[in-house]
Order: sequence, then C-alpha cells, then structure tokens
Amino acid sequence: MALCPQCRGEYREGISVCPECNEQLVDSLPPEEDAVEFTELFACTSGLEAERLQSILEEEDIECNLREISSSSFPGVAGSFDEYRLVVPVSRAEKARSILQSVFDDGVMSDGSRFLEEE
Repeated sequence: MALCPQCRGEYREGISVCPECNEQLVDSLPPEEDAVEFTELFACTSGLEAERLQSILEEEDIECNLREISSSSFPGVAGSFDEYRLVVPVSRAEKARSILQSVFDDGVMSDGSRFLEEE
C-alpha cells in the first residue's frame, strides 16, 4: 500500500504521487503525534486580567489559551455576563496552578477570579 506523507491517504500499488497533494508516496508513515489534552484551570470576569495571567503563564513557557464564556440569561440586569477561562495543557496544569496561586496570594486579582475545580 502506498501512503501520502502529507494527507496520509492510502493508494494502490503502482501509484507513486498523491493526486491530492502532489507528494511522493512512501511505504510507511511515522506515527501521528498524540493530541494534547487541555483543562480549564482558572476563571476571571475581566478580559484584561485574563490576558495578563495568560502572559504570565506564557513567560514561563506554559501554553495558555483563553475561552470566553458569555451569558445573556438576565438581559434586563446589566446586559450580559462574560467570564474568561484560562485553558492549559493537562501536563502543565500543576505548574500553572502554582504560578497562578502565587499571583492570587499577592492579592492582585479581582473578586471574580477563581480556580476551577479539578475534574
């Protein structure tokens, strides 16, 4: 079986170039990289605060994404509610928690900031 290293398509013997990618076919492919599992670690009600915390984690070489959760369940009461969650790789969550805990202990976070419960 001939395999494309680009799209990982399988082709019958005799075909040497992938018709989709125009790549030279090979006999075997390297294993696919394992997907990184992420966890929501911390929540903030301030987008600026979330971005600041994201920067702190990234300075420590911890990949961090922000997930915005919006709710307009109570549209008559001050509009919508936004929450920003810091999402980190599970493998780096303990280190990230430690870093955020030290920032949290310094008292420089807003009242709406909190750690999310571990699953």
